[in-house]
Amino acid sequence: MSRPRGAGCEIGAYERAAPFVAITAAAATAQGTVTPNAGAATYHFEFGTTTDYGSSTANATAGGVEPVAVSADLPGLSPGTTYHVRLVAANPDGTTASADATFTTAAAPPGGGGGSDTTAPVILSASVKPKTFRRRHGTTFRYRLSEDARVVLTIKPRKGKAKRLSKASKAGPNKRKLVTRKLKPGRYRATLIATDAAKNRSKPKRLTFRIKR
Repeated sequence: MSRPRGAGCEIGAYERAAPFVAITAAAATAQGTVTPNAGAATYHFEFGTTTDYGSSTANATAGGVEPVAVSADLPGLSPGTTYHVRLVAANPDGTTASADATFTTAAAPPGGGGGSDTTAPVILSASVKPKTFRRRHGTTFRYRLSEDARVVLTIKPRKGKAKRLSKASKAGPNKRKLVTRKLKPGRYRATLIATDAAKNRSKPKRLTFRIKR
C-alpha cells in the first residue's frame, strides 16, 4: 500500500497474515485448528478418495488471534474406504490449506451387503440458471453431491401433472440441461432427491424457475 495513505500523515505498515490451519484428527468427524490472525476467517474441510477431494463441508466462521479448535462431520462416506481430507481457511489476506491427511472407514459387517450402508447422500448445493427463460433456450440445473447417486428431478407447475427426469450422478459437481417444448409458460417448482446404491435417499432440494412466453 502506498504511503502516506489518506489525508493525514501517518507511519506504519500492514502485515499480510493469511490464516494458519492444521488437521488434528482425520476421521469421519474431522478436527483441526484455525488461527484467524485477528481477522474474520471462513473455513471448511475438503475430502474425497483422492487428493482432488471433490467434496467439502459447509463454510463456517472463526475469529480472533488464538488458534480455534474446529470440527465437522464428513457426510456420505462408504465403508472400507480410504479418504483424503484437508482443512482450508480464508481471511481477507489470503487462503491456506493444511497438509493432506488420510483415514480409512470401518469395513461393512459380514453378510451386510448393500443394506449395511445407512448413510444417506447429501445434496450439498443446487441451483438453476437462468431462472427465467424461453422454452427453446432452456436452462441448466447444477448440483453437488456427497457421493455417487441417482438424482430424480421432479418439475411441477402450479397446476397440472409433474414431470420427472432422472440422471446417474457422481460425487462432486454435476449438471442437467433442461430444454423442452412440452412445458407451458408459467412458474414451476423443481425438487431434487438423490438415492444411492443402498437405496438411501437424500433430503430434497427445492428450486423455482419461470418459463416466458
